[in-house]
Amino acid sequence: MLKVKYLTGSEIDPVRSFRAVLIVDDEKTVCEYLGKLISDHFSNILVVCCSSPERAIRLTEMLYFDVVMCDVQMDILRGDQLINALRKKASATFYICMTGKGPQSSFYAGLAQPDDFIYKDILEEETISYSVQKGLDESLIRRCRISLGYYDVTQDTFMLKSLNWRIREKIRNAIGFTSRFYDVSRKKTKALALCVQKNLPETEIARIAGYESPQKMNSSLQDLLLYT
Repeated sequence: MLKVKYLTGSEIDPVRSFRAVLIVDDEKTVCEYLGKLISDHFSNILVVCCSSPERAIRLTEMLYFDVVMCDVQMDILRGDQLINALRKKASATFYICMTGKGPQSSFYAGLAQPDDFIYKDILEEETISYSVQKGLDESLIRRCRISLGYYDVTQDTFMLKSLNWRIREKIRNAIGFTSRFYDVSRKKTKALALCVQKNLPETEIARIAGYESPQKMNSSLQDLLLYT
């Protein structure tokens, strides 16, 4: 059974920030197929494939995800229940619901009220990449909106010195983290992506990601690597 798998593509600019996409599907082959498709299509992206809704919830407590793509029909926890639970914590994330064509599947997908729908019978690259790109763009727009413009798009960070407590609280309610922890999350996302690619020595990855040492980087990523 697939636990958690981290994927990234070959096109990476270590200087730029990395975005994160979470795929949740208890069908291992579908989950990995989507993960590879998305990681190959987009640059500077970390794709996290997860077959367990419970683990997915735990992952969202450790990383901010721009996009969450979830199957609606899973044995342990339905996709609509998962999406609704995650949205309460992180409304700025873009949610994509994967659904079949049957009436029951459509009913549960409607309960999720996702930002976008994808039919599992038509998992074409063009459809998937379009939906994910829309999600990445919309997630960025939402971060800019909730911070009332106090968001540096180039650096992918909230301008902490310019934020009063009301804006900070609004950010926390929308992304599920404080603005400071958001920066920590992006730091971890970059480190994970560079570690997955394995093109750089560990000391260089730690330096680029902003860690004082490889040991501190590994300690920071320890909980995320437990599920692999």
